[in-house]
Amino acid sequence: MERATVKLGHIGYLRSLLEKFDLSEVLIGFTLSNLQLLTQKTNGIEELSKMASDIGLIDPGNKVSEPTQAKHTESPRSDNYGRRDKEQINSRSKNKETNSFSGKKYTESLESLSELLCTFAGDLNNISDSDNDSTFGKASHYFKLVVGKAMNDISIEVDFIVDCAAQRGFTYYTGIIFDMEYKRGSNSIPLGGGGRYDGLVKLLGGPAEVPATGFAVNIDSILSINSMDQKK
Repeated sequence: MERATVKLGHIGYLRSLLEKFDLSEVLIGFTLSNLQLLTQKTNGIEELSKMASDIGLIDPGNKVSEPTQAKHTESPRSDNYGRRDKEQINSRSKNKETNSFSGKKYTESLESLSELLCTFAGDLNNISDSDNDSTFGKASHYFKLVVGKAMNDISIEVDFIVDCAAQRGFTYYTGIIFDMEYKRGSNSIPLGGGGRYDGLVKLLGGPAEVPATGFAVNIDSILSINSMDQKK
């Protein structure tokens, strides 16, 4: 195998953008799981907003419901209340409140996200990192730094393509993600991929978040490529 393609993305930058709009964790997860709608369909923003509205994640109007104040009334002690006072109970009630998010504000967040996905895409060599203060500049600089270090130990030609909407199970990734492909004619053969997932250990029951990276390799694909090359 003389040449391969590596698609690069970064969930951290996408998540950071959505968090600036105060999206809930559930809404962020929903959005990250449907990124390709924003890049593959001309009406992707409208379609994604409708999907979010249909399952109750956003208010189809533009109002955000106000948190409901817990009533300051005496209640008989129960196992749920334990020895907490009324102020603690009231605070917990507010924290549990799940309000629908403004449809208008969600659309604004999708517009910003769509701009990032469409602008920050393509051959990494053609993406400028001159504006280091912008999200694009920081991401481009980071990718080029990672690629520069990786290429020190690679003996084949590699095309690095930025595609932050590439599907790779976004629910637990927290940083850079990548997918490796082998181009043979008009066909792309997946070789594997992975990324950074600092929150996975805690998600699986660990006591805290632990910095972690990992990847998987498609052995069958690699063996089939070697077999095809040997038949030439």
